[in-house]
Order: sequence, then C-alpha cells, then structure tokens
Amino acid sequence: RSSDLMDIYANKRIQEQKVELSNLDMQVYARELVKNIKVAYYNVIMASKSVAVYESNKKILEQNVALNEALIKQGKGLKVNLLKAQTELMKMNTSISTAKNQLKNAEAYFNFLINRPLETPIILEEVATSNPQLETVKEREEVGLINQSIEIQESVLKMNKNYWVPKINAFLDLGSQGTNWEVSRKSAYYMFGVSASIPIYNGSRNQQQIKQTKYELENARLQLDQVEQQLELQRQQALRNTLNARENWETAKVQLEASKEYFALVSGANREGLTSQLEFIDASNQVTNAELFVLIQYQNYLSSLAELERAAATYPLNINH
Repeated sequence: RSSDLMDIYANKRIQEQKVELSNLDMQVYARELVKNIKVAYYNVIMASKSVAVYESNKKILEQNVALNEALIKQGKGLKVNLLKAQTELMKMNTSISTAKNQLKNAEAYFNFLINRPLETPIILEEVATSNPQLETVKEREEVGLINQSIEIQESVLKMNKNYWVPKINAFLDLGSQGTNWEVSRKSAYYMFGVSASIPIYNGSRNQQQIKQTKYELENARLQLDQVEQQLELQRQQALRNTLNARENWETAKVQLEASKEYFALVSGANREGLTSQLEFIDASNQVTNAELFVLIQYQNYLSSLAELERAAATYPLNINH
C-alpha cells in the first residue's frame, strides 16, 4: 500500500516536528522563568538593603533624641526640638516596619518561583555587574517555533497533495478443502489478488484542503519576518535601557556622596547647637532618600541586565536538568 506508507511517513514526520515544537515552547517558558527569578532575587536584595538603610538612619535619629534630651537637662535645649526629634524617630520606626514587610513579601515570591517553602531563608550574595553587550544567539526559540510551524505546514501540504495516489492492496489466502481434517496436495488451495482504490470523487474537497494549507503556510512565513524584526527591536531597546539604567545608577551614587558631605557638616554644627533641628532632620532625610535612590537605580540596572539577557536569549539552558 504505497499511499498508506507515504501517509505513515508524513504523519511520523509531523509528530516529530510537534515534539520539537513542544521542546522549543518549553525553552521559551524556561527563559522567561529565569528572567523572573533573577528580577525577584534582585528585589529581595533591594528590600533587604532598604531595611538596613532605614535602621542605620534610625540610629542617627536616636542619637539626635538623646542629644536634645541632654541639652534640655543642661538648660540649653528647647522642648519643641525634642518633640520634633521624637516624631521623626517614630516615623522612621514606621518606615522600618513597612520595609520589613516588603522584604518578607519579596522573599516569599522568590521562594515561590523556585518552588521552595515560602518561609525558606534566602542567603544573599553581591551580584557581579558587567558591561552590557548585545550578545545574541544564532536563533531565538520564538523564531524556531515559527520555523517548526512552517515545516509542519509543509509536511501537511505534501501529504494533502498525495490524495490522488491510488491505494493498492494485495492479499494472499491459504487454506485446506479436505474433509475430516485430511491434508494433502489436492486439498490445499490459495487465493491471491490485487486491488486498487482511486479517490475520484474527493478531488474538490482535497483541493480546498491544499488551498487552506497553502494560505496558512504563507501566513506563517509572513509572521516569521515580522517576529524577527520585533525580536531585533526588543534586543536593541533592552540594550539602550540597560545603558541608561547604569548611567542613572552612577549618577545616583554621586548624589549620595554629596548628601553625605552636607549631612556631615550639618551634624557637626548640630552638636554645637549652631543649627536648627529642622535643618538637621532635613539633612538626615536627604541621606536616607539618596541611599534609597541608589538602591532603586541599582535594582533597575540589575533588572535591565536580566531583561537584556532574556531579549538576547544568552542564558545557557539545560532543559534535561
């Protein structure tokens, strides 16, 4: 049956292509998961460092409260300054509580992504940052998915075009005509024949199937061109975003140093009673905000690196493991 053999081969090939399609789809999912895990980890780092920033500033505010209490005992301070210092300390306690809650949420989400118990402790390590480069793989999985889809459509088209091939059947029947289970050369018989089935009346329906497959094949090829352009645009945008995020991070670090220098001057004057409480608190808040801004820009930079790695599909995958 030549036609059936051709159909079996075509169907086998289509099934193999579908398996490859599933593998590529799994790789796309894996790359997206890797990116989300990295971003979640960076969020944990930022949340953890944010708590440290607030607690560091709390110590400064506690020292300020103690200083104002001492000045009042010496008859040199004002009650209003002490109340202001105590109010700022209470605000900082609220900020610390909020930051710790955000850290817990970030840790739980990270553990969820890597399929661990939500309360599992996370050991944080410093993330090495490198100069972002637009490295690209030979072919993105998304492109491979469309190419596999095109190959499947081509296989279907080839199989549909074989509708006119006759289905040939051959048969051989062996037996015995003897009575009382007698077996002899005269009792044996055989029948041999060949039949052919020609699809005469299905031509119109098969032609429509061929047209439909050709249409879907052409659409897949057009989609391939569009997706390749979109992926290249995504890579270029990811690189620009990463370069911009790194520049913002460097600028934020310069601003932080300026805030620390200003606070050092104001803090010294505050100990001598030469500055207002409002100015001291403002200088302290500037340092805290600058430190948090550095963390935000750092987290943005790390996340943009993860986005770039995803856009360029450079993370080494090992699906088998």
